[in-house]
Amino acid sequence: MSHHILSVRNLEYCYPDGNRALRGVSFTLHHGEAAAIIGANGAGKSTLLAHLNGSLWPASGSVHIGDDPVLPSTLARIRRTVGMVFQDADDQLFMPTVYEDVAFGPAHFGLPADELGKRVQTALSVVGAAHLRDRSSWHLSAGEKRAVSIASVLAMSPDILIMDEPSAALDPFGRRQCIELIRSFSHTRIIATHDLDLVLETCPRAIILHEGQIVADGPSSEVLRDRQLLERCRLEIPLRLQACPLCSCSI
Repeated sequence: MSHHILSVRNLEYCYPDGNRALRGVSFTLHHGEAAAIIGANGAGKSTLLAHLNGSLWPASGSVHIGDDPVLPSTLARIRRTVGMVFQDADDQLFMPTVYEDVAFGPAHFGLPADELGKRVQTALSVVGAAHLRDRSSWHLSAGEKRAVSIASVLAMSPDILIMDEPSAALDPFGRRQCIELIRSFSHTRIIATHDLDLVLETCPRAIILHEGQIVADGPSSEVLRDRQLLERCRLEIPLRLQACPLCSCSI
């Protein structure tokens, strides 16, 4: 694996209706980095994520995972390296039980039953969901579904974790658990989110997309203090960086 584990170069994408969703997007992530992709609705976040595991193909430009370009011929290898956690866990969980959902991906590697069982158990334990293994995925809470969807990706042993709005639909306790879980990972992480306080806690680097272009890329603690920039991109300073309305002190 190359030291430059993920490289996006001059990525362009246009939807059939003529919407240019990505306009020359370029960035590089190194091994073990955690970066947030942030922007208003329609900025191009989900379109960008879909290019990182070959769900969409660029009009021009390239994506490399390690030394491999993302191409039809490399797709199987890419998808073993890049694990995607969808925004809606119901798009990811479709088997009768939690165990079967988490086992679905690695089972296609042809693993022996005992090794498959170990992978599933380890992945569920990492996310604190081992007690759910025999439950129906359809009857879990939003937080439990989020944990199981993450476990289903971890069971594939990816090098890169991509998470689309990981805190969406979670209550405060579930959100805190999600944050602590993300912080515990050593994977290279890319998180697309509107939750800018989560970004401050989990991603040292923030990349702002606006109208399909990168308009900022730097330390989250600096990027997310730039009020003018954030307002131009239809974003707000995270609550923890805002002044208290009563005493003007930082919250």
